[in-house]
Amino acid sequence: MKRYTVLIFLLLGHTSFAQFSLEALIGTSLNMSIHRQYVSQINGPNFIAETHLAGGGLEVGFGGRLGFNDQLSFGLGLAYQYKGHEGNYIKSAYKNRTNSKYWFHLLVLPIDAQYTLPNQIGLHVGMEIATILAPWFNNTFLFYQNKAMAAALTGISYTKGRFRVELFYKHYFTPYMRQTIYLNNSNNDPVEFSDYNRFHDIQLRIAVRLFSLN
Repeated sequence: MKRYTVLIFLLLGHTSFAQFSLEALIGTSLNMSIHRQYVSQINGPNFIAETHLAGGGLEVGFGGRLGFNDQLSFGLGLAYQYKGHEGNYIKSAYKNRTNSKYWFHLLVLPIDAQYTLPNQIGLHVGMEIATILAPWFNNTFLFYQNKAMAAALTGISYTKGRFRVELFYKHYFTPYMRQTIYLNNSNNDPVEFSDYNRFHDIQLRIAVRLFSLN
């Protein structure tokens, strides 16, 4: 029991010296997508490959950060994110061969821990949860698979005054679309078409500290 009491007092002691900051977040990103696609021989080649070209994105939102001892801090954000990119077919199973254009509207919840070195370089590790807010587009086609996705993130930052410049890599483990269509709508039938897509992004973001509470 004494151990737990000491631990509680230590946590309260650290919390009493913590600093809470409210931040404005704005960023851009290099959006990439892992894409696998398979089509049966009835409609042409049994495999088609689509290269997803790197796209652009924009993110705006707010975040809170709880800091300890000017070195360790934990951040939680809530932001709107726009993504867009293009896919270029190398092989096609269809007669009408056109590039695919994808665009998305997402709500993202980034969570990270930051350790700041004496030179104001920060090392970050954390996760991000995202959900698609509206049907996403492939050219003029709408897709309604709106579900929560989880990603791991890591990166570095540099802090100068009220500003912090961050560079993150985010690797999503949950696909934003996965579908399989069978020839006769049965799992025992040959696959007619399958599609699998998930994100992995490089993001440049600026955090502006609006105010702090000790």
